[in-house]
Amino acid sequence: MNIAIVPITLGRGQPLWQSLPDVQDRFSIETIGSASGLTHQLWNRVR
Repeated sequence: MNIAIVPITLGRGQPLWQSLPDVQDRFSIETIGSASGLTHQLWNRVR
């Protein structure tokens, strides 16, 4: 899964994975940032 995160906050903001506490244990996550603030997260399933 490839997630593109754009640095914008509306209101208080909302954490994406707050309601899924163990989701990060099932994936390896690689984060790639750029000077503009755009961030890509590459989620690969751990077996």
